[in-house]
Amino acid sequence: MLIVVVIMVVAFVSVPRVSERAVRVGLRRRRKPARKKSRNLDMGMVMSEVATRLRSGSSVEQAWQRTLRQCGIDGGYGGETGGRFLSDDGVPVPLQQIWNLSWWQRKRRRISPGAMSALPAAFLVCRMSQGTGAPVADVLDSCANGITEAGEAVAARDIALAGPQTSAFMLAFLPIAGIGFGTLLGAHPIEFFVSSLAGFGVLVLGLGTECAGLWWVRRLVVRARKESEEL
Repeated sequence: MLIVVVIMVVAFVSVPRVSERAVRVGLRRRRKPARKKSRNLDMGMVMSEVATRLRSGSSVEQAWQRTLRQCGIDGGYGGETGGRFLSDDGVPVPLQQIWNLSWWQRKRRRISPGAMSALPAAFLVCRMSQGTGAPVADVLDSCANGITEAGEAVAARDIALAGPQTSAFMLAFLPIAGIGFGTLLGAHPIEFFVSSLAGFGVLVLGLGTECAGLWWVRRLVVRARKESEEL
C-alpha cells in the first residue's frame, strides 16, 4: 500500500513539470522562424513554364519574372539594369547573378551542378531569341527537353562519383588515424620518423604514396566528368 501511495505522489509531482516543459518547447518551436527550403532549379521545367506563360499572353519579361519568382529566385537586380528584369541581350539578370556566384554561395543556396551546367544553354536561347527575333516560346520549348536531360545526366554522374570520392577521402585519413592510434598505444611513431634515417625514409615514402594516390583519384574523377560532358 505504501508503494502505491509513493508512486501516486511521484506521478502527481512529475506530470505537471513534464507538461510545462512540453509547453515551453512548443512555444520555442513556434517562435523559431521556418527556414525556407530552396528549390532545385530545373532549367528545362523553367523554360517550359516560361513558354507556357508567353503563349497565355504574358510578355517575355513578365513570363521570366513570374516563373523565377515562383522558384524562389527574384530581387537584387534593380541597381544593375536600371530596374529592368532582363539584360540588354535578353538574359534574366537573376540567372546571370547565379552564374557569377562562388562555389560556396552556390552550396549555401543549394544550386545543383546540373542547374549550373544548364545555364549556358538558357543564356544562348535567350540571346538567340533577342538577336534574331525568333518566337521565344517555340525556341524555349524545343530546347527544354534537351536541357532537362542534360541536367539529369549531370546529377546522375555526380551521384555515381560520390561513392568513390568519399571512399578515397576516408582512405586518405587512415594514415593519420594510424599515427594517432599508435601514439595512444605507446608505439611513438613520430619519434621513429624523426629519430632515424630509416624512419625518415618511411615518412617520405608514405607521404609520396599518399600524394600520388590523391592525385590519381583526382585525375580519374576529372577524366570521368570530361568524358561524360563530351557524350
